[in-house]
Amino acid sequence: MLQTTNTRFIKAVFENLMIRYVTHNEINKSKWDNTIHSSFNKLPYAYSWYLDIVSPDWDALIYGDYKAIMPLTGNRKFGISYLYQPPFSPQLGVFSVINNDAFCIDDFIKAIPNKFKLIEIAINSKNFICDESLVQQMIKKVYHQLPIDEQYENIRKRYKANHIKNIDKFSRNKLHFEIRNQSCHDLYRYKLDSIQRKGIRVKKKVKKKYLNLLIKLEEKNCLKTFVAYDTNKTAIGGAGFIRIDESIMIQTFSYNIGRKYCLIFFLIDQLIKENSGQKLTIDFMGSSLEGVKYRNIGFGCFEDYYTLIKINRLNKIFRIIKN
Repeated sequence: MLQTTNTRFIKAVFENLMIRYVTHNEINKSKWDNTIHSSFNKLPYAYSWYLDIVSPDWDALIYGDYKAIMPLTGNRKFGISYLYQPPFSPQLGVFSVINNDAFCIDDFIKAIPNKFKLIEIAINSKNFICDESLVQQMIKKVYHQLPIDEQYENIRKRYKANHIKNIDKFSRNKLHFEIRNQSCHDLYRYKLDSIQRKGIRVKKKVKKKYLNLLIKLEEKNCLKTFVAYDTNKTAIGGAGFIRIDESIMIQTFSYNIGRKYCLIFFLIDQLIKENSGQKLTIDFMGSSLEGVKYRNIGFGCFEDYYTLIKINRLNKIFRIIKN
């Protein structure tokens, strides 16, 4: 009896020091969310309820009693299991309550089960890989953030001069427009419409995930949507402000009139004005589009970087087929 107890104890201690692979149904989501909330490098899109929408049936790597965790956002195609970066989640990777600064995640990369033959995921800005031979490719990605814990006047001093002109342009003409607090369904409809008008096709499953995510955010009182209309009651643009913990994410759309009168600049400035002085950070995420990058930087954002990693475990024949 004593020997059995000792064996169980040793096994429990050993498992607590391991990184273990856990399938979706085995994840303790209460513990998961507590770890995300308590981690120094938490991100809003790493909560279990968020992942459930953007990557259903995600699995995980877990160290100890949820001391460090990594979502494995996987799928299967042509009989091949792979990991991918889900939509509306720019960066994930490892989240830890042990560390308080950037840390090496080599052991987590090694622990990814071999069944995942293709891996293309983005690790967060506080993760780094020591042994670069573990991956075939590492691509640096930029994102923009703006802490707004100062007084509004101090933040505004760092705006680019042209941004102030753009904000003032809408302010001078705002009597010609009406800004309404609308529902997530309005944000969804107008955002997709503005994208499709540019000739960009959006897959049905991505549309569904986007709508489900917006509905969930609104249910959790994390989303506020504002739409501006002209005198003909026609939408000219708008924004959705998503607040989770100390992070505010932004979704915008704009039509020709909205762009002409610089509506989005005005809405973002209003967001900053109404929330300044609080321990909050606006997560502009990032974009390869020069116009979006210019807009973000012009509000005084700072740039940071995360890493897209690629690993190909396919044998030579499958690699040829893939290519």
